[in-house]
Amino acid sequence: MPYLREEMGLSYTVGGMHVTAFAIGMVVASLTAARLTARLGRRLLFWGGALGMAAGGGLIAIGQIAPVTIFGALLMGYLGTYLIVTIQAVLSDWHGIYRATALTEANIVASILAALSPVVVAFGASTSITWRLVYIVAGLFWVGLYATQRGVTIPRSKQKPSQDINKKTKLPKIFWLVWLVLSIGVALEWSMVAWTADYLVSTAGMATERAAAMVSIVLGAMIVGRLIASVLTRRFSSHVLMWLAILMMGIGFPLLISQTNEATTVIGLFLCGTGIANMFPLGLAIASDIGAESPDLASSRVALAAGLAILLAPQLLGSLADQIGITSAYGFIGLLWVAFTVTFAASFVFNRQR
Repeated sequence: MPYLREEMGLSYTVGGMHVTAFAIGMVVASLTAARLTARLGRRLLFWGGALGMAAGGGLIAIGQIAPVTIFGALLMGYLGTYLIVTIQAVLSDWHGIYRATALTEANIVASILAALSPVVVAFGASTSITWRLVYIVAGLFWVGLYATQRGVTIPRSKQKPSQDINKKTKLPKIFWLVWLVLSIGVALEWSMVAWTADYLVSTAGMATERAAAMVSIVLGAMIVGRLIASVLTRRFSSHVLMWLAILMMGIGFPLLISQTNEATTVIGLFLCGTGIANMFPLGLAIASDIGAESPDLASSRVALAAGLAILLAPQLLGSLADQIGITSAYGFIGLLWVAFTVTFAASFVFNRQR
C-alpha cells in the first residue's frame, strides 16, 4: 500500500478504501457462496475464484486511478472468498475428524506466503518491475497451477443435493456462538497487525522502521504457533488447544503493554503472535465440526465472520485512536481478548451439552 499511495498520490483515507473494498467483497461473497456452490459446483468456484483473485491483483497493478485499483481490491475479496470457502469446505469434508490438523496446516501455508509477500514487494520495488512483481508472480502461479493440476478431482459436497438448494437449511444455534468467537478472533488478529507499529512508535518512542520490524515478530510467531498446533491437533482436541492459545495471548499482551524494556516487548509480541495464530484455524475446525452436515454453508458463514471483522475492527480502533490517542485505544485489543475468552467459554459449555 505505501508504494501504491506514493505512486498515485493517494491519501491515507483513499488508501484505506482498498482494505475496506476487499472486506466488503468478502462479506458479499460469503452471503452467496453456499448457494453458488450448489448451483455451479466446487470446481468452478475453486478455479474461478483463484482466477478472479489474480485478475483483481492485475487491476491493482495496471490501474492508474483509484477507482480502478479499489475495484481490483473488491474483486480480490469477492472472488477470492469463493476460493477460500471452497478450500475450507473440501478440507473439512475430506479429512473428517482430522479436519483441525488439515485446516491448521492450510493456514500455515497461508501464513508463510503472507510473510513472503512483503519480501517480494520490496524486491520488486528495487527493480524496474516495481512493486507489481508480487501480482505478476501470483498470476504466473495460477497459470502454472491450472496447467498442471486442473485434472485433479475436487470432491463434491457430502450434503444431499436436496439440502443444497433448500433455502431453509439452518446451522445449529451453537454454530452462531462459535461464529461470534471467530469474529472476535479475526478482529484481534487484524487490529494487532494493523496498529502495533503505530502503538510502539507513539508509546515506546521507536523509529518507524524499528516498529515495523517488531510487527514481523508477530507474523513469524504466527507461523511458529501454527506449526506447533498442527502437531498438537493429532493428540489434543481443538477446544483444549484454543484454551492454550487464549493463555498465550493472556500472558503476552500484558507484557507487551507494560513497556518494561525491549526484551519484554519482544517476548510479549511473540506470545501474542503464537496465541492469535490459532484462534481462527481452531475456531474454524470447531465451526466446521458443528456444521459438518452443511459444510459449504458453514464455510461461507465463517468467511462472513472474517469479512465483517476485517471490515470493522481495524477501522474502529483507528477512529478510537483519533479520539483518545493510540496508547489508550490499543487497550481495546485487551478488551477483545476478554470478550473472546468469555464467548469461547460459553460456546465450550453449550457445545458439551449438545
